[in-house]
Amino acid sequence: APLQREAVEGVAGEQEAGANYIAMLSTDYTEVTDPDEDNITWAFAEGVETSLDPNGRVLAAPNDGDFRSQLQSSAIYRLRFNQPGTYRGYFRVRGFDRNSNSFWRPSGFNVEPDININTGNTGRLQWRSEGDYVVSQEDVDTGRVLEFILGVREFRAQVDAFVLSLDADMVEPELNELFGEGPAGAAGARPVLSVTPASEAPLENGSVEITFDGQRSHDGSCGRENLAFAWEKLSGPEGATFAGPADLPVLSIVFTEAGEYLFRLTVSSEQLPDSENSRDFIVTITDGPAPGTVPFLRCDSNVDGEVTLADAVFTLRHLFLGDSDIRCGSAMDCDSDGEISLSDAVFNLNYLFLGGAIPASPFPACDSGAADNCETSNCLE
Repeated sequence: APLQREAVEGVAGEQEAGANYIAMLSTDYTEVTDPDEDNITWAFAEGVETSLDPNGRVLAAPNDGDFRSQLQSSAIYRLRFNQPGTYRGYFRVRGFDRNSNSFWRPSGFNVEPDININTGNTGRLQWRSEGDYVVSQEDVDTGRVLEFILGVREFRAQVDAFVLSLDADMVEPELNELFGEGPAGAAGARPVLSVTPASEAPLENGSVEITFDGQRSHDGSCGRENLAFAWEKLSGPEGATFAGPADLPVLSIVFTEAGEYLFRLTVSSEQLPDSENSRDFIVTITDGPAPGTVPFLRCDSNVDGEVTLADAVFTLRHLFLGDSDIRCGSAMDCDSDGEISLSDAVFNLNYLFLGGAIPASPFPACDSGAADNCETSNCLE
């Protein structure tokens, strides 16, 4: 569970009267923390021409420090709302490669950030819709200050702005307009997208099919008749084939090559001129398990499907008492150095109780390891 924080007075963002949102530039934080006191924190990246900040500045993760640690640095935004409800989170972000494409977002107000949000690695600033945040009537009535905290996770990842809105279906032009960018007036059609089974999937037997459903899109007034759809691939490997017409509200795509793919859904109303709007989205396809492999979870030494104190104890008993046989060597190698030793138990304990480094993949979800190292899978069905 995330650590609870007690909000401190001092407000960075006030919800304006009649507005159903708060829109914040990332650089308008109240405070940046340095919990491990190593002077490596969130910083400014200057001269970003596509930033919504008039000065071209964005919040940038450092190029040094404890990679993926939740104790590296946080940017705190103290906010006050005048309308209760569930606010959708929108984040304008970018990454540059697989080691700079994520940061931590919170699961709610006044809690430390502990949810990994992917920025993509195209180097292009883009809006991501992730997370719902509840503001209570009591929060409004008492004028309570709520902390919203973003944490450093991977090197060089950048955050340009974020919006918390009661409207859960906002699109890029509408979000940009809140910062004085883009056309004023009617927002036009709204592309709304759902993905089955997920926007990140492994290849299975050389391919995987993902279905994209735009049927919840509407004309800006919740009307869904006379809409025109257009799906297109913008970038990525060659291994993506449309399994149907690209002008229908639902499209399946068959992937045969691992990599990151960028697609666009454009929706317009045939009865409303200049109503066209687009939504870009990223799909990540990973390599499937090699033949003869079984899935495992890093650090789950006793193969019970969880990473707990019992796993460190299991490793120690195996090493020093000899009464715990190896069930999954890849899982027991908690520090990923290719050996099973005392350092694996120490690594596990540091992660569990001292906020140490996060175990390497596969963690916290299952993946595949060598069959001769994992006779027993520790992945729960």
